[in-house]
Amino acid sequence: MKMLSGTAVAVLIAIAATFISSHYGGPQLLYALLFGLVLNVLYDKPTIRPGVDFAARVFLRIGVALLGVRITLDQVGELGFASLLLIATAVALTIGTGWLLSRLLKRPASEGVLSGSAVGICGASAALAVSAALPQANIPSASR
Repeated sequence: MKMLSGTAVAVLIAIAATFISSHYGGPQLLYALLFGLVLNVLYDKPTIRPGVDFAARVFLRIGVALLGVRITLDQVGELGFASLLLIATAVALTIGTGWLLSRLLKRPASEGVLSGSAVGICGASAALAVSAALPQANIPSASR
């Protein structure tokens, strides 16, 4: 029961983003991020926070896994080994560059990995997935 209100907010954001995207076009993830930014003030309420934290951990990981399922092994195989090697190298170099820049700028390594993953993989959904996987103590919170 403790998580019901916050989880309901997260589900409502997902439903609203899906509705807007399917009826008016545009990326569903972008709409969800925008709604989340607008409703961020609710996060400070003790009745909302546990459910939002739960949704950020569990639902986000499920969503990223479902995104990955859309890519089949046949699709990956069609690219060929050289393409796969090039893609893997580019992603690794981008994440490594993010990490290196974070060290040079005297920022936490987790910020560099998060930024490099977002740029090297696919943007916002990668940033959300990596953020959920990284230890929260290493990522500075937004100005609260």
